[in-house]
Amino acid sequence: MEKQITDHRHDFQTILKQKFFERLQKNAQYSLRSYARSLNIDPSSLSKLLSGKRAISQKQMVKLIQYLELSPEEIAHFQAPQEQEIDFYQLSLDKFNYCSSWHYDAILELTHLDHFQGDLKWIAKTLDLNLNEVKLAVETLQRLDLLKIENERWIDCCQNNLVAFADDYTNAALKNYQRGVLNKSLDSIGTIPTGQRQHRSFIVVMDEDLIPIVHQKIQNFLLKTVNFIKQNNKKKNKIYALQISSVPLSREHKPGEQND
Repeated sequence: MEKQITDHRHDFQTILKQKFFERLQKNAQYSLRSYARSLNIDPSSLSKLLSGKRAISQKQMVKLIQYLELSPEEIAHFQAPQEQEIDFYQLSLDKFNYCSSWHYDAILELTHLDHFQGDLKWIAKTLDLNLNEVKLAVETLQRLDLLKIENERWIDCCQNNLVAFADDYTNAALKNYQRGVLNKSLDSIGTIPTGQRQHRSFIVVMDEDLIPIVHQKIQNFLLKTVNFIKQNNKKKNKIYALQISSVPLSREHKPGEQND
């Protein structure tokens, strides 16, 4: 690959946006002013940086890095010499964004709806997302060649969605992905009628040697169910998240630990 001089500042602007959207996902009331306060920067200046109306200086970038919760890989990137293979890093950043956000998969699935509308505002309303989140996701999916938009026709080019990147990526990204889907599931308990959702739990004593086998059975069941859905869909009018969880409820006692 041909090497070029990388301008890290463009990448850093993407990081600033992504971190803001992550906080919005956790708290819909989170404001730009709150974000600016956490970064120790003036809200007006931050707004211009996020919108691209003002270029970020190297000095600002170095200052802001200390306030952002960046992964070691991201920090190393911004501290690295300026000569970089641009395409490789951009793809890496995009992969991380894709793997760590459930709505990237959801947007791809939306394109298969019978009543799909290729309109960012419609997508944001349908998935209950911030419009800027949708814009960033669509741009990222296009850059990854997972989504094509041709003459107002949206084409899902992804064969296996997240599975394609699962082996490439840090557990942190995939944990964030699962956390996002679990939060949507929790929210649905109080907002979605029981006829439109399913939550079932069983608590059972289990030989821990069976855990790998049980987890494989869960994976096989999910894949079998997804295949059943795809083969029997007559109407495509809803997007669902299918989940089965297995979590330990009991903990090991350390040798000599007291039952206080």
